Amino acid sequence: LDLPDSHLAIQAAPGRRPVLIGDFTLKGNASTRLSLGGLLLDGALRLQGPLHAVTLRHCSVVPSKSGIAHTGTGTDLSLSLYRCLSGPVKTNRPLAAVMLRDSLIDGENIAVDVDDSPLTVIASTLFGTTAAGRLEASNSLFDEQVIIARRQEGCVRYSYLPAKSTTPRRHRC
Repeated sequence: LDLPDSHLAIQAAPGRRPVLIGDFTLKGNASTRLSLGGLLLDGALRLQGPLHAVTLRHCSVVPSKSGIAHTGTGTDLSLSLYRCLSGPVKTNRPLAAVMLRDSLIDGENIAVDVDDSPLTVIASTLFGTTAAGRLEASNSLFDEQVIIARRQEGCVRYSYLPAKSTTPRRHRC
């Protein structure tokens, strides 16, 4: 899809679970927003261009199909996953914000690699390594090493993470 200056919202009907088969690519500009609710994506979700916001709620992105990747040039993208199951979340440039809430990210080797972006993880489980610029985490499980560039910002609270992880201050972890 190429959707400049658009807001596309695809929402499942109550009691339904629509399936999008194949890779889903979204291109747009700084005004483009995408909202997906209650869908099963049987393929990768690729985000290209200087997008504004991408929100997934109650969605599944089949983990073995490459997850979510941003390869665009824009850094104003806000990426949010709420109660989702997904493969790895990756980006090649810093984003404005990456938010994971009540989600499971199964990346085998890499769960989240969001360059120098601020990452917020609340009540989520991440299988694989996690790398970000800043981290705010609470009530979450990280099963492999967490590497945060700016450890003087943020906090990790009431979470499990491996001892060799480089994170901001920890509170009751």
